[in-house]
Amino acid sequence: MSRSYFGRRIFIESKRRLVWILIFVLIFNSTGPALGQESPTPPPSTDAPASTDLAPSPPLETSTSDAPPPPPATPPPTPIAVVCGEVVKNVPGDYQTIQAAIDAAAMGDTVRVSAGTYSEGVVMKRGICLEGAGVDQTIISNPNGYGIDVTDVVSARLTGFTAKNNAKRGLNIHSSSYISVESCRLTENSDQGGGGMFVFGSGDVTVERCLIDNNRSTLTGGGISLSNSNTGMVTLRNVTVANNAAEGEAGLWAASPVTISNSIFWGNTGRYNNVDLRDYCYQCNNVAVSNSNIQTYHDGGQSSLPQGNISADPMFTADFRLGAESPATGMGALPMVAN
Repeated sequence: MSRSYFGRRIFIESKRRLVWILIFVLIFNSTGPALGQESPTPPPSTDAPASTDLAPSPPLETSTSDAPPPPPATPPPTPIAVVCGEVVKNVPGDYQTIQAAIDAAAMGDTVRVSAGTYSEGVVMKRGICLEGAGVDQTIISNPNGYGIDVTDVVSARLTGFTAKNNAKRGLNIHSSSYISVESCRLTENSDQGGGGMFVFGSGDVTVERCLIDNNRSTLTGGGISLSNSNTGMVTLRNVTVANNAAEGEAGLWAASPVTISNSIFWGNTGRYNNVDLRDYCYQCNNVAVSNSNIQTYHDGGQSSLPQGNISADPMFTADFRLGAESPATGMGALPMVAN
Protein backbone atom coordinates (compact mmCIF):
# COMPACT_ATOMS: atom_id res chain seq x y z
CA MET A 1 0.00 0.00 0.00
CA SER A 2 1.08 3.55 -0.69
CA ARG A 3 2.06 6.09 1.92
CA SER A 4 -0.86 8.28 0.90
CA TYR A 5 -3.24 5.53 1.95
CA PHE A 6 -1.77 5.32 5.45
CA GLY A 7 -1.80 9.09 5.73
CA ARG A 8 -5.51 9.22 4.92
CA ARG A 9 -6.23 6.50 7.55
CA ILE A 10 -4.37 8.39 10.25
CA PHE A 11 -6.20 11.58 9.36
CA ILE A 12 -9.62 9.87 9.49
CA GLU A 13 -8.86 8.21 12.90
CA SER A 14 -7.71 11.52 14.35
CA LYS A 15 -10.91 13.25 13.30
CA ARG A 16 -12.98 10.41 14.78
CA ARG A 17 -11.24 10.66 18.16
CA LEU A 18 -11.67 14.42 18.16
CA VAL A 19 -15.41 14.01 17.57
CA TRP A 20 -15.73 11.61 20.53
CA ILE A 21 -13.82 14.01 22.78
CA LEU A 22 -16.17 16.86 21.82
CA ILE A 23 -19.21 14.68 22.51
CA PHE A 24 -17.80 13.70 25.96
CA VAL A 25 -17.18 17.36 26.87
CA LEU A 26 -20.72 18.35 25.88
CA ILE A 27 -22.26 15.56 27.94
CA PHE A 28 -20.11 16.41 30.99
CA ASN A 29 -21.07 20.09 30.87
CA SER A 30 -24.74 19.23 30.81
CA THR A 31 -24.61 16.94 33.88
CA GLY A 32 -21.79 18.29 36.11
CA PRO A 33 -19.75 21.40 36.89
CA ALA A 34 -17.35 22.86 34.44
CA LEU A 35 -13.78 21.83 34.87
CA GLY A 36 -12.14 23.76 37.76
CA GLN A 37 -15.47 24.72 39.37
CA GLU A 38 -16.88 23.37 42.67
CA SER A 39 -20.23 21.71 42.77
CA PRO A 40 -22.95 24.01 44.09
CA THR A 41 -24.06 23.25 47.67
CA PRO A 42 -27.50 21.69 47.59
CA PRO A 43 -30.21 23.31 49.75
CA PRO A 44 -30.76 21.62 53.12
CA SER A 45 -33.30 18.89 52.99
CA THR A 46 -36.20 18.81 55.42
CA ASP A 47 -36.77 15.14 54.83
CA ALA A 48 -35.42 12.59 57.24
CA PRO A 49 -32.46 10.66 55.85
CA ALA A 50 -33.33 7.35 54.31
CA SER A 51 -30.68 5.60 56.34
CA THR A 52 -29.38 6.47 59.80
CA ASP A 53 -26.01 5.14 58.72
CA LEU A 54 -25.65 8.07 56.31
CA ALA A 55 -26.92 10.75 58.71
CA PRO A 56 -24.17 12.94 60.20
CA SER A 57 -23.48 12.59 63.93
CA PRO A 58 -24.82 15.48 66.05
CA PRO A 59 -22.12 17.85 67.34
CA LEU A 60 -20.82 17.28 70.86
CA GLU A 61 -22.35 19.52 73.50
CA THR A 62 -19.76 21.74 75.13
CA SER A 63 -22.06 23.40 77.67
CA THR A 64 -21.36 22.27 81.23
CA SER A 65 -24.93 23.12 82.23
CA ASP A 66 -26.20 20.03 80.39
CA ALA A 67 -23.57 17.72 81.88
CA PRO A 68 -24.88 15.16 84.36
CA PRO A 69 -24.25 16.14 88.00
CA PRO A 70 -21.48 14.31 89.84
CA PRO A 71 -22.57 11.48 92.12
CA PRO A 72 -23.43 12.69 95.64
CA ALA A 73 -20.81 12.24 98.33
CA THR A 74 -21.37 9.51 100.87
CA PRO A 75 -23.21 11.19 103.76
CA PRO A 76 -21.85 10.84 107.28
CA PRO A 77 -23.73 8.55 109.66
CA THR A 78 -26.99 10.11 110.78
CA PRO A 79 -27.06 10.61 114.54
CA ILE A 80 -29.95 9.08 116.42
CA ALA A 81 -31.61 11.21 119.06
CA VAL A 82 -30.88 9.26 122.22
CA VAL A 83 -33.61 10.02 124.75
CA CYS A 84 -32.74 8.24 127.97
CA GLY A 85 -35.29 7.01 130.47
CA GLU A 86 -38.42 6.47 128.38
CA VAL A 87 -38.08 2.67 128.49
CA VAL A 88 -35.86 1.36 131.27
CA LYS A 89 -34.38 -2.10 131.63
CA ASN A 90 -33.05 -2.59 135.14
CA VAL A 91 -30.05 -4.68 136.14
CA PRO A 92 -30.33 -6.88 138.13
CA GLY A 93 -34.06 -6.23 138.58
CA ASP A 94 -35.15 -7.21 135.05
CA TYR A 95 -31.94 -8.88 133.80
CA GLN A 96 -29.18 -10.63 135.68
CA THR A 97 -26.36 -9.23 133.50
CA ILE A 98 -25.69 -5.90 131.84
CA GLN A 99 -25.14 -7.58 128.47
CA ALA A 100 -28.47 -9.41 128.60
CA ALA A 101 -30.25 -6.09 129.15
CA ILE A 102 -28.34 -4.43 126.28
CA ASP A 103 -29.15 -7.31 123.94
CA ALA A 104 -32.86 -6.94 124.75
CA ALA A 105 -32.89 -3.14 124.47
CA ALA A 106 -34.28 -1.25 121.47
CA MET A 107 -33.14 2.14 120.21
CA GLY A 108 -33.90 4.82 122.79
CA ASP A 109 -33.99 2.39 125.73
CA THR A 110 -31.98 2.89 128.89
CA VAL A 111 -30.13 0.09 130.62
CA ARG A 112 -29.99 1.18 134.25
CA VAL A 113 -27.46 -0.69 136.36
CA SER A 114 -27.61 -0.72 140.15
CA ALA A 115 -24.56 -0.32 142.36
CA GLY A 116 -22.28 -3.33 142.51
CA THR A 117 -19.35 -4.99 140.76
CA TYR A 118 -20.16 -6.81 137.52
CA SER A 119 -17.57 -9.32 136.32
CA GLU A 120 -18.41 -9.12 132.64
CA GLY A 121 -17.49 -7.30 129.48
CA VAL A 122 -20.11 -4.99 128.00
CA VAL A 123 -20.66 -4.62 124.24
CA MET A 124 -22.71 -1.54 123.38
CA LYS A 125 -25.12 -1.18 120.47
CA ARG A 126 -26.60 1.82 118.68
CA GLY A 127 -29.15 4.16 120.10
CA ILE A 128 -29.16 3.09 123.76
CA CYS A 129 -28.08 4.58 127.08
CA LEU A 130 -26.01 2.75 129.68
CA GLU A 131 -26.59 4.37 133.04
CA GLY A 132 -24.80 3.34 136.20
CA ALA A 133 -25.44 4.36 139.79
CA GLY A 134 -22.37 6.61 139.81
CA VAL A 135 -18.58 6.63 139.82
CA ASP A 136 -17.20 3.88 142.09
CA GLN A 137 -20.76 2.65 142.59
CA THR A 138 -21.38 0.66 139.42
CA ILE A 139 -18.11 -1.12 138.59
CA ILE A 140 -17.44 -3.17 135.45
CA SER A 141 -14.52 -5.58 135.76
CA ASN A 142 -13.93 -8.03 132.92
CA PRO A 143 -11.22 -10.63 133.60
CA ASN A 144 -11.09 -11.61 129.91
CA GLY A 145 -11.09 -8.43 127.83
CA TYR A 146 -12.35 -4.85 127.49
CA GLY A 147 -14.50 -3.31 130.16
CA ILE A 148 -16.84 -1.59 127.69
CA ASP A 149 -16.57 -2.11 123.93
CA VAL A 150 -18.20 0.40 121.56
CA THR A 151 -17.59 -0.86 118.02
CA ASP A 152 -19.56 0.10 114.89
CA VAL A 153 -22.07 2.08 116.95
CA VAL A 154 -23.87 5.26 115.87
CA SER A 155 -25.26 7.28 118.79
CA ALA A 156 -24.93 5.96 122.33
CA ARG A 157 -24.58 7.41 125.81
CA LEU A 158 -22.67 6.02 128.78
CA THR A 159 -22.84 7.64 132.19
CA GLY A 160 -22.25 6.96 135.88
CA PHE A 161 -19.91 3.95 135.88
CA THR A 162 -16.37 2.80 136.67
CA ALA A 163 -14.36 0.41 134.48
CA LYS A 164 -11.76 -1.10 136.80
CA ASN A 165 -9.12 -3.80 136.65
CA ASN A 166 -10.12 -5.15 133.25
CA ALA A 167 -7.84 -7.57 131.38
CA LYS A 168 -7.66 -4.99 128.57
CA ARG A 169 -8.45 -1.29 128.38
CA GLY A 170 -11.41 0.05 130.28
CA LEU A 171 -13.18 1.69 127.32
CA ASN A 172 -12.67 0.78 123.66
CA ILE A 173 -14.32 2.98 120.98
CA HIS A 174 -13.77 1.72 117.45
CA SER A 175 -15.34 2.86 114.12
CA SER A 176 -18.17 4.64 115.93
CA SER A 177 -19.70 8.11 115.99
CA TYR A 178 -21.86 10.38 118.15
CA ILE A 179 -20.74 8.73 121.38
CA SER A 180 -21.17 10.53 124.69
CA VAL A 181 -19.30 9.37 127.81
CA GLU A 182 -20.08 11.24 131.02
CA SER A 183 -19.30 10.96 134.74
CA CYS A 184 -17.05 7.94 134.52
CA ARG A 185 -13.85 6.53 135.94
CA LEU A 186 -11.36 4.33 134.10
CA THR A 187 -8.80 2.91 136.53
CA GLU A 188 -6.28 0.08 136.91
CA ASN A 189 -6.69 -1.21 133.35
CA SER A 190 -3.90 -2.12 130.94
CA ASP A 191 -3.36 -2.67 127.22
CA GLN A 192 -0.87 -2.14 124.42
CA GLY A 193 -2.21 1.32 123.60
CA GLY A 194 -4.58 3.44 125.61
CA GLY A 195 -4.64 1.65 128.93
CA GLY A 196 -7.67 3.58 130.12
CA MET A 197 -9.36 4.46 126.83
CA PHE A 198 -8.64 3.95 123.13
CA VAL A 199 -10.52 5.76 120.34
CA PHE A 200 -9.80 4.50 116.82
CA GLY A 201 -11.39 5.52 113.52
CA SER A 202 -14.24 7.32 115.27
CA GLY A 203 -15.65 10.83 115.28
CA ASP A 204 -17.89 13.09 117.32
CA VAL A 205 -16.88 11.42 120.57
CA THR A 206 -17.30 13.48 123.75
CA VAL A 207 -15.79 12.52 127.10
CA GLU A 208 -16.85 14.76 129.96
CA ARG A 209 -16.31 14.77 133.74
CA CYS A 210 -14.28 11.56 133.69
CA LEU A 211 -11.35 10.51 135.88
CA ILE A 212 -8.76 8.36 134.08
CA ASP A 213 -6.11 7.21 136.53
CA ASN A 214 -3.58 4.48 137.32
CA ASN A 215 -3.83 2.73 133.96
CA ARG A 216 -0.90 1.29 132.05
CA SER A 217 0.06 0.94 128.40
CA THR A 218 2.96 -1.09 127.05
CA LEU A 219 3.10 1.31 124.08
CA THR A 220 1.53 4.77 123.98
CA GLY A 221 -1.12 6.62 125.94
CA GLY A 222 -1.13 5.25 129.45
CA GLY A 223 -4.40 7.08 130.01
CA ILE A 224 -5.80 7.77 126.51
CA SER A 225 -4.84 6.95 122.91
CA LEU A 226 -6.55 8.58 119.94
CA SER A 227 -5.75 7.25 116.49
CA ASN A 228 -7.04 7.52 112.93
CA SER A 229 -10.12 9.48 113.98
CA ASN A 230 -10.15 12.00 111.14
CA THR A 231 -13.89 11.58 110.52
CA GLY A 232 -14.78 13.94 113.36
CA MET A 233 -13.67 15.57 116.55
CA VAL A 234 -12.83 13.91 119.85
CA THR A 235 -13.68 16.28 122.70
CA LEU A 236 -12.21 15.99 126.21
CA ARG A 237 -13.96 18.33 128.63
CA ASN A 238 -13.35 18.47 132.39
CA VAL A 239 -11.27 15.32 132.29
CA THR A 240 -8.58 14.36 134.82
CA VAL A 241 -5.82 12.11 133.48
CA ALA A 242 -3.43 11.33 136.32
CA ASN A 243 -0.87 8.78 137.51
CA ASN A 244 -0.98 6.66 134.36
CA ALA A 245 2.12 4.95 132.98
CA ALA A 246 3.33 4.03 129.48
CA GLU A 247 6.46 2.97 127.69
CA GLY A 248 5.91 5.90 125.31
CA GLU A 249 3.64 8.92 125.70
CA ALA A 250 2.36 8.93 129.25
CA GLY A 251 -1.04 10.59 129.65
CA LEU A 252 -2.54 11.28 126.21
CA TRP A 253 -1.24 10.27 122.81
CA ALA A 254 -3.28 11.82 120.00
CA ALA A 255 -2.84 11.13 116.30
CA SER A 256 -6.31 12.54 115.62
CA PRO A 257 -8.14 15.86 115.83
CA VAL A 258 -8.91 16.65 119.46
CA THR A 259 -10.29 19.50 121.55
CA ILE A 260 -9.20 19.69 125.19
CA SER A 261 -10.75 22.11 127.66
CA ASN A 262 -10.90 22.53 131.45
CA SER A 263 -8.82 19.36 131.95
CA ILE A 264 -5.84 18.22 134.00
CA PHE A 265 -2.96 15.98 132.85
CA TRP A 266 -0.61 15.43 135.77
CA GLY A 267 1.65 12.83 137.29
CA ASN A 268 1.70 10.52 134.27
CA THR A 269 5.01 8.74 133.79
CA GLY A 270 6.60 7.50 130.58
CA ARG A 271 9.37 8.12 128.15
CA TYR A 272 7.69 11.22 126.76
CA ASN A 273 5.12 13.84 127.68
CA ASN A 274 1.89 13.95 129.64
CA VAL A 275 0.20 15.20 126.45
CA ASP A 276 1.52 14.48 122.95
CA LEU A 277 -0.58 15.85 120.09
CA ARG A 278 -0.41 15.48 116.31
CA ASP A 279 2.10 12.66 116.49
CA TYR A 280 2.25 10.98 113.03
CA CYS A 281 -0.89 12.92 112.12
CA TYR A 282 -0.05 15.49 109.47
CA GLN A 283 -3.68 16.42 108.71
CA CYS A 284 -4.75 17.01 112.30
CA ASN A 285 -5.42 20.70 111.86
CA ASN A 286 -8.35 20.75 114.26
CA VAL A 287 -6.47 20.68 117.55
CA ALA A 288 -7.33 23.07 120.38
CA VAL A 289 -6.27 23.21 124.03
CA SER A 290 -7.82 25.75 126.40
CA ASN A 291 -8.05 26.47 130.15
CA SER A 292 -6.22 23.27 131.10
CA ASN A 293 -3.41 22.28 133.44
CA ILE A 294 -0.78 20.14 131.67
CA GLN A 295 2.48 19.07 133.26
CA THR A 296 4.45 18.42 130.05
CA TYR A 297 3.27 19.11 126.52
CA HIS A 298 4.24 18.44 122.92
CA ASP A 299 2.36 19.45 119.79
CA GLY A 300 3.98 18.76 116.42
CA GLY A 301 7.37 20.13 117.44
CA GLN A 302 6.00 22.78 119.79
CA SER A 303 6.65 22.16 123.48
CA SER A 304 5.24 25.35 124.97
CA LEU A 305 1.64 25.41 126.13
CA PRO A 306 -0.79 27.61 124.19
CA GLN A 307 -1.85 30.77 125.96
CA GLY A 308 -4.67 30.38 128.43
CA ASN A 309 -3.31 27.14 129.92
CA ILE A 310 -1.14 26.50 132.98
CA SER A 311 1.42 23.99 134.18
CA ALA A 312 1.19 24.02 137.98
CA ASP A 313 0.76 21.40 140.69
CA PRO A 314 -3.02 20.85 140.93
CA MET A 315 -2.66 19.87 144.61
CA PHE A 316 -4.69 16.67 144.37
CA THR A 317 -6.19 15.09 147.43
CA ALA A 318 -6.03 11.31 147.79
CA ASP A 319 -9.11 10.85 145.57
CA PHE A 320 -7.94 13.31 142.86
CA ARG A 321 -10.09 16.17 144.00
CA LEU A 322 -8.51 19.60 143.99
CA GLY A 323 -7.06 20.97 147.19
CA ALA A 324 -8.49 24.17 148.55
CA GLU A 325 -5.47 26.16 147.31
CA SER A 326 -5.25 24.51 143.90
CA PRO A 327 -4.48 26.81 140.95
CA ALA A 328 -6.62 24.57 138.71
CA THR A 329 -9.97 26.03 139.67
CA GLY A 330 -12.73 24.84 137.37
CA MET A 331 -10.54 22.20 135.78
CA GLY A 332 -10.65 18.44 136.02
CA ALA A 333 -13.34 15.86 136.62
CA LEU A 334 -13.94 16.35 140.32
CA PRO A 335 -14.91 19.45 142.26
CA MET A 336 -12.61 21.33 144.55
CA VAL A 337 -12.58 20.42 148.22
CA ALA A 338 -14.29 23.10 150.30
CA ASN A 339 -12.22 25.20 152.71
